Amino acid sequence: MQVIKREQIEAAGAVLFRFQDGVTQVALIFRKGKWDLPKGKKEEDESIRVCAKRELEEELGIQDVTIHDELLHTYHEYAAFEKDWGKTTFWFVATAPIQKFNPQAEEDIEQVEWFDIDSAAQKVGYDNLIRVLEAFKNWTLRKKYAE
Repeated sequence: MQVIKREQIEAAGAVLFRFQDGVTQVALIFRKGKWDLPKGKKEEDESIRVCAKRELEEELGIQDVTIHDELLHTYHEYAAFEKDWGKTTFWFVATAPIQKFNPQAEEDIEQVEWFDIDSAAQKVGYDNLIRVLEAFKNWTLRKKYAE
């Protein structure tokens, strides 16, 4: 059996949410033909929480993002730039003041839209994001019943 050596990287992202007319909505980005959650690679000497905040602000084109609880982390492998990669992404919950999105074109982000949680889970183009949205939904239930 051949063992593939993968370069390991860390990334962070978050489920940005708001309440609209009694419905919890999350922000999804549309990039490269798929709906996704905002996330990105951690820079050297950057904490994972700071990475999550920076990535949301850059990709969504917004300011004053607040990173809350950590939800979970995901891992996936892929090939790019003639290398094999293993990527661990740490996922958080985030909020921000109401503002207009300005999608980061340099990252091929075409649009940012709000969706209710169930619709978002049906739209995302990657299976591991369904797990992230399910963890977020459970987080909202725990918060609701903790009040």
